Amino acid sequence: MKNRAYKDFKEIADLLYKIEKTVINSEKEEYPDYKKLCQTLIKHINDDIIELMMTYLDENEDDYARKILYKTKRNLMALNWMVFDRIDPSNFDHETYLRFQQKIINWVDYYMNKIKDLMMNYYAICDHEEE
Repeated sequence: MKNRAYKDFKEIADLLYKIEKTVINSEKEEYPDYKKLCQTLIKHINDDIIELMMTYLDENEDDYARKILYKTKRNLMALNWMVFDRIDPSNFDHETYLRFQQKIINWVDYYMNKIKDLMMNYYAICDHEEE
C-alpha cells in the first residue's frame, strides 16, 4: 500500500503544481479559462484521488497522511468556493490581480509542500521498490 500511496501523493503534488503553473502563466483576460481548468483539477484531486486513498490508507499507520488529505480536501473545496466561484477578478487593476494570483500560489505551495513532505519522509522508502 505504501507504494500505491506514494504514487497517489505524487499525482496530487503534480496536479497542485499544474494549478500553480496555470495561475502563474495566466493573464487577467484568460481568467475564465484558467478558472475552469483549476476547478477541474480540484474536482479530480478531491473526488477521485483523495476519495480513493481514503479507502485504502491504514487507520493507524497512515493517520498523519489521512489528516493531511482531509485538510487538503477541505481547503481545496474552500479555495474553489471562496476564490474561483465567488471572485471575478476581471475588474481588478493589474497590481490587485497579481496579488490575487500570489494568494492562490501561496496556498497551493503550502499544500504541495505538505504532500511532498509526506512523500519524502513517510513514503520515501517505497520510491524505488516497484520501479
